[in-house]
Amino acid sequence: MMKACSRLLILFLPIFAFAQKETELEQAMRRFMADEQMRYGQAGLVVKELQTGKVLIDWNGSIGLAPASTQKIFTAAAALDQLGAGFQYNTSLLYNGKVQQGVLYGDLIIQGSGDPSFGSWRYGQTKAQQSLDAWADALKQSGIKEVRGQIKANQNGFTQQPLPGGWIWDDMGNYYGAGTWGINWRENQFDLTMVPGDKVGDSLKAWRMEPMIPYQQFQNCITTGKPGSGDNGYIYSPPYATHGFAEGTIPAGVNSFTISGAMPNPFQVLQQSLERRLQASGITIKNEVVVSSNNQQQVLHSYASPNMDSLVYWFMQKSINLYGEALLKTLAQQKNGIGSTDAGVQWMRKYWQERGIDANALRMVDGSGLSPLNRNTAFTQITALEFASRQTWFSAYLQSFHINNQMQLKSGTIQGAKAYCGYYTNTSGTTYLISFLVNNYNGSASAITRKMFAVLDVLK
Repeated sequence: MMKACSRLLILFLPIFAFAQKETELEQAMRRFMADEQMRYGQAGLVVKELQTGKVLIDWNGSIGLAPASTQKIFTAAAALDQLGAGFQYNTSLLYNGKVQQGVLYGDLIIQGSGDPSFGSWRYGQTKAQQSLDAWADALKQSGIKEVRGQIKANQNGFTQQPLPGGWIWDDMGNYYGAGTWGINWRENQFDLTMVPGDKVGDSLKAWRMEPMIPYQQFQNCITTGKPGSGDNGYIYSPPYATHGFAEGTIPAGVNSFTISGAMPNPFQVLQQSLERRLQASGITIKNEVVVSSNNQQQVLHSYASPNMDSLVYWFMQKSINLYGEALLKTLAQQKNGIGSTDAGVQWMRKYWQERGIDANALRMVDGSGLSPLNRNTAFTQITALEFASRQTWFSAYLQSFHINNQMQLKSGTIQGAKAYCGYYTNTSGTTYLISFLVNNYNGSASAITRKMFAVLDVLK
């Protein structure tokens, strides 16, 4: 009889342990919601055991909340699934017209495909100078010493609207609010490097912009803040702007301080950079209007981007909004022939609906999560994570998640919203799917993060 009781006890121990963990999570969540930081806040938390499909906790799992950058999990998964881990963008330099005695009577044409990494410093083969050198060498090898025409752009089906609806004025001039075109350059980012004054309120001693933005007047109104006060400078410049300005402070007590902005028209920067590089090689650009009967385009050089799995890695690891918007437009362009945000959002919602997600539970405005108008539910994110875990490309997807709190979690932060979602495998080999969305909290993001991690620590 005692042996039978022992066997029954052993049989029910795993069930008891599961129920206990479920209770601990609920208790931890109740403590979290009772915290002063959540007095006016809302949260959604779903934790699901991957192997068994059991839901450990469903706390407002069907309530739509602003996901911030955790929305990137949907875009990254769709890109890997539909474009493929080995997908590459191509950016080409072409010419039309005819070449006679070293003179091109025609135009140079840069043909893009939406590559967000072209000219980026993150990869060995994408660096800006390397790309410019390759194009200069291609012209030399073709025997072209002078271009009577102009340097033009072919955006290859991407629309003129570079920004999603719902992006706010305070974001769009800064590097994380850069627009997306068919031709992107240096991640559409420029740097303001500044020398602060000696005391609070002083004007800057000096500043410079790299690269320079052609055709734009820029006014830098940033002043000197308290030592150790960090980056409180903001750049204001919408797409295609001919005027821009910066306000705020940078800290005293440093030799220099750099903040980064969004290029209002990256093609113009690329155009100017290429013209200067060609001139340095002895190739002149006349910028004349050339009328030619031969408009057939000839390829001088074609460049392939890093593979999609590598692009997704940086997209997720560094939460690069530009990459998310480029992927969203690329999916729309590849599937429907229209490289726009709206077409991408429509396609994305349909794609996830076919994989079990109610379109009304995934209210997407963009591909990156920067817009405060986005709404996800925690269960929606869990469904996407679970779908990805069953795919052949899952290892690349999982690797793209940053390590947060010793868990592989994508983080998200916009004003008043903090979120984490991803995977955690404990020492026993049990893998949990996690989605934790918090909106409208009080106080600092770092403080709410510590309290969110305290809830998730129950899984350890």
